[in-house]
Amino acid sequence: MRTRMVIKSFVLFVVMILLNSCVSNAKRSVLTEMWGMIVDENNQPADNVLVGCKNEKDTWHYVMTDEKGMFVFKNVVFGKYDFTAEKECYLRLEENEVLFSDRGKMICFQMERIDSVLNRVENSVLCKDYELAKNLLSNLVLKKQHHLSLVEEYRKIIKKVEEKISYEQSEL
Repeated sequence: MRTRMVIKSFVLFVVMILLNSCVSNAKRSVLTEMWGMIVDENNQPADNVLVGCKNEKDTWHYVMTDEKGMFVFKNVVFGKYDFTAEKECYLRLEENEVLFSDRGKMICFQMERIDSVLNRVENSVLCKDYELAKNLLSNLVLKKQHHLSLVEEYRKIIKKVEEKISYEQSEL
């Protein structure tokens, strides 16, 4: 009698595992739409942004945001995705392994304008926070967040900021 109860419990357990795995696989293979929004540093919609989405098969798909900053990827399945977003005069956005598991939730990203970063650099220099200014500029150069003609200009500014830091530290 006890053996029969153990066998029934085991069979019930196996059936539950099989049913759960079938539901999980069905959920992953359902084609749906993935909605999202891009906003700027002031939380205003960013229109005409090229949004790229890479699935687990390393296939990239691209869409543009509309005037409300909205984008839609059609015929996608639940899973992890890598995203990029690009627009002239904005920092390039890169987000890796974003989990898409609920079609009722919108994916939101915030992008920053390059001129906003440069204003932060200017304010950092005025406040004598040269390290922050250097880091902001270095980030622009490292991520190639600008037109190539500006690369040398950024590098010159970084060098001047580094010289200023060295000079002020030597005065101490």
